[in-house]
Amino acid sequence: MATADSTNPDTFYRDCLQCMLAADEKLVQLVRRELDGVRITTEDVAQRLKRLAVG
Repeated sequence: MATADSTNPDTFYRDCLQCMLAADEKLVQLVRRELDGVRITTEDVAQRLKRLAVG
């Protein structure tokens, strides 16, 4: 991951933003991988809530 050079104010904020965007993109990719193939419908949620209410 890139780092921001705090000695150069002209590029510091740009570099900070690029680091944050790269971290955000990695998080998005991780979540997508975890959820790949998982489909939850409103009916699934309703059934789970009913089971919780009964159980």
